[in-house]
Amino acid sequence: MSFLSRSVQSGSRAATLVQARAFSSTPVARDLARVNLIGRLTADPEVRRTKNDKDYVSYSIAVGQGYSAPDENGQRHQNPPNFYQIWSFREASIPGLSSLTKGTKVYVEADLALKQQQAEDGSRLDPKPFFTHRSLHVLAKPRPVDPAEES
Repeated sequence: MSFLSRSVQSGSRAATLVQARAFSSTPVARDLARVNLIGRLTADPEVRRTKNDKDYVSYSIAVGQGYSAPDENGQRHQNPPNFYQIWSFREASIPGLSSLTKGTKVYVEADLALKQQQAEDGSRLDPKPFFTHRSLHVLAKPRPVDPAEES
């Protein structure tokens, strides 16, 4: 007779639930460093090649930071955007990402890692954030450019 069946026979439902959870097969949660970004592509994504001859995609998005608090005149000014460089090393994502164009509004999920940098003299620099592509959803196509406005 198993331990769980004995506790069921004892009639203590609360004890059974606690004991059953103690033997759960749910995996232990892992550490997580993930970011969600909504912004516009600053350029068409670029397909590049690693030293090991593997293709990857690099793209950058601009994320607006809203407006400032009102100044002494009551005016609010738009804050400058933050720019994020995203890298995708998944071969399956290359066709979809490379078909996007500058100005496309996207929702991006990316993993975040801090990569240690080293100066030319060998000293350590501050770690640099490195964003690895997980998924991308197109929220809006780029706005059409009016040829009369370009002149």
